[in-house]
Amino acid sequence: MIIQKLKPFLHMLRRSLSISLVAMLNTFASMPYALAVESIWDMSLQQLMQIEVVTASKSAEQQNNAPANITVISKQEIQAFGANNLHDILRRVSGLNPLSGSVLRDNFVSIRGQHSSSIDRRTLLLIDGRPFRDGNTGGLNTTIYRTFPIQSIERIEVIKGPGSILYGSNATSGVINIITKPTQKNSLKLGAGSFATQLLEGAYGYQQGDLNLSANLKWLDSNGWDYTTTDQNDIRDSVNYAHRDFGGRFALNYKNFNLSYFISQVDEVIISSGFVQHWPATTYDKHHQMLDLGYEQAINQDWQLATHLTLNHHKRHTADGGIDIDGHNTLLEVSTTGQLNSSSQLTAGATYHRLKGDDLGNPNLSAFWDLKWWSAYYQLTSAITQDLTLTLGQHYNDIANMTHANQVSRDSDFSSKLALNWHLHTDWHLKLLWTEAFRSPYGAELALQSPTLVGNPNLKPEKVTTAEMQLIYQLHNLRVAAAWFNTEYEDALGPELTPGSPPPFSFSNKAALKVDGGELEMSYEASKQTYYTGSWSYQSNQDHRGIAQIQKTPKHMIKIGIHHSYNDTLSLGLFNTWLSAQPKAEQFNPNTRVINNNTGAYHHLTLKANWQLSSLTTSQRFNSADISLFIDNLLQANTVYQPDIANTRINALPQRAGRSLYLNLQLGF
Repeated sequence: MIIQKLKPFLHMLRRSLSISLVAMLNTFASMPYALAVESIWDMSLQQLMQIEVVTASKSAEQQNNAPANITVISKQEIQAFGANNLHDILRRVSGLNPLSGSVLRDNFVSIRGQHSSSIDRRTLLLIDGRPFRDGNTGGLNTTIYRTFPIQSIERIEVIKGPGSILYGSNATSGVINIITKPTQKNSLKLGAGSFATQLLEGAYGYQQGDLNLSANLKWLDSNGWDYTTTDQNDIRDSVNYAHRDFGGRFALNYKNFNLSYFISQVDEVIISSGFVQHWPATTYDKHHQMLDLGYEQAINQDWQLATHLTLNHHKRHTADGGIDIDGHNTLLEVSTTGQLNSSSQLTAGATYHRLKGDDLGNPNLSAFWDLKWWSAYYQLTSAITQDLTLTLGQHYNDIANMTHANQVSRDSDFSSKLALNWHLHTDWHLKLLWTEAFRSPYGAELALQSPTLVGNPNLKPEKVTTAEMQLIYQLHNLRVAAAWFNTEYEDALGPELTPGSPPPFSFSNKAALKVDGGELEMSYEASKQTYYTGSWSYQSNQDHRGIAQIQKTPKHMIKIGIHHSYNDTLSLGLFNTWLSAQPKAEQFNPNTRVINNNTGAYHHLTLKANWQLSSLTTSQRFNSADISLFIDNLLQANTVYQPDIANTRINALPQRAGRSLYLNLQLGF
């Protein structure tokens, strides 16, 4: 493992990091401040709103013209409000709720309450438009949420609603596209904080002619917050939720050729390796590599051809061997985008997808899977009038699955899309969206043979249909968007956790799931120094049996942020997320053990304070320097306990740490 190979270096770094940071902070504290440093908001809100998005059509377009409900998180907003990882950033998006399970920590983001257990099955993650998807479940995402270098991010585009027309399986509840900076500035970031946390981040960029190189590194080591709980066997214990995270990203662009590579490793403590939470604690190691090779060629002045080979390798290991899996995901895609005429644009493509994996945790059975998926898609956008645009799309998917028992299954499916974008007035836009999507079963769901969870080779793809309306009002310094949606899942796929039944559990298609809801979001630039953002979101769901709030997520979320800059030297960002109480586990399982305290509704408040040390930039050693303080969950002195999404055997488990503080020093070279 990478971390094991780097252990001597990391051990030395851990000893010296705190000493170095304290020494530098003492030195910089005595230096004078000046007012010559560029503000965080180096672009106005109007300029930020003019940034083109690419996720909804695989080509550049204005956010209001995109045939999807899309939210953009800029690098300026990330810097203004602070974050330790991607989960912290995504928590601020309307309708999104990053969550953890007791086994799969920081592993999924619930979009509009449409998750499936603690595996990120229904959210598709992209890095610069390329799928980050493990070959085992398609939803083992702790590694990217925890280790992706935040310094490398230009912006994040979030589509709320299906995205399978262009991206295939998994994009049923939404798409999260992490778009990296085209060029990286050389920088070094050192940090320390609560739970003996130590952080090192670095960025490097090189550009010469047509060659552009960039590299980013993130390493974090933490003793972890105190995880205290009583398990279902009435054993009460505690453990430091320690974790060590390593992430590295490298990108090369030369003329029409591009290469990107992301590697990540997470080693952490968990309290069990199956769906039954019990002591003692054990360890869980996750490793992921993603490589994308791309070549883009202009056919003529109107058409572009792109070819990509994307490889994902994911391996996980537990100390007790409970859920050890090794999986490979290979995707070959050829696509073209261009103008049919002056008013119509077409995007079309075809993919070949192969997923192979092994269940390493069962020595008595060579459980494996070999899945082959073929697909073709198109999306056509035409201007009906000067103010009305119509988008049509379809995606055909054909799958062939083979498992260790030589069981072969085939299936095929069409998904369709219809979108109307109406420019009502200079300041008003209306979007009407009707979209289908699908998610094919993965190898672990078909063939896994663990002590607590076994595969089901008879699974079918789940299908989803979403109808949505979004109304947008936009001025030069204000953007308000209101949305309503209705989503229906058919053959919803997930673990079959029957209350009162002992493990092992299996997977099943659970007939139907319906979700209705709405969102209201706002961004407002009061002045060059002051920025406000906020949102309200609501969702209500029920399954085919009529059981309400079966997704066990908050009905309401209210999010409010304010950032203010003082003389371009000091800036403060406050962001509060209020979550209504989750439904109680005992509502769904009469055998739920009510043994832990349930926090219920609560406020998750963060504070980011940033001091820019312009005196250092007058030297020839540094281009920029700043010290930042990030306080997470400021109002919660104690651990937050919530019902576990994946299991109702215990009423509540530790979900998030209480208040924590982190101090960082960042230098630009």
